[in-house]
Amino acid sequence: MRKAEWEAKIEAKIRTLINHFVRKPLNYFTESDILSYLYLAFYRDKTFSSQFPTANQNEKIILIHREYPTFFKYDKKIPIVPRIESKSRGHYDFVVLNPEFVKLYPLRVVTNKDYHLFPKKFEYKPLIAAIEFKYIIRKIDSNMLRNTEIDFQKLQSSIPFSYDRYVLIFNRASPIGKSVKEIERMRSENPAVKAVYAEAWYEGDRKKTNKIFWL
Repeated sequence: MRKAEWEAKIEAKIRTLINHFVRKPLNYFTESDILSYLYLAFYRDKTFSSQFPTANQNEKIILIHREYPTFFKYDKKIPIVPRIESKSRGHYDFVVLNPEFVKLYPLRVVTNKDYHLFPKKFEYKPLIAAIEFKYIIRKIDSNMLRNTEIDFQKLQSSIPFSYDRYVLIFNRASPIGKSVKEIERMRSENPAVKAVYAEAWYEGDRKKTNKIFWL
């Protein structure tokens, strides 16, 4: 499948999640709940949930995974700079693996648990897409914005390893207000990262919603 076809399918799943959140925000207690719904949306599509062989034909996997390790080490502070000297790697909240990458390597490489097993050069980017989530259930503060910026920068640093990169921000606390300017700044400073913001909150019995797409 061509890159544009992958992209269209992935963004259709993201829109499905966004629309469901806006309709029924109280269904989601935690970020894990939101992730689970997206996983389900992908899993229902055989494009992503069919069994794909690794280099060992008997070891077959699906393409969608949560908490998948990054391919680089970095210190968890701004700015994010990939460094071999850093002590640890991070994780992506959700990834779609590249089937071309999967079939070239044994399972122990594809699972990406051992940093020392990496090939020196990838023939194909390992990830079709890497996705990060943020779920706002109380007033936005500086710590939330800092963690969001780390996600943006982590994904920007993932260009060598992923064809597409997304930050998805959900808010059921209150209108984002002036903080949207900070999100827009992060996006402009990390142009290889696409972003979506959705809010759905209640004023008494009335639900208010807002969706901003930067895809």
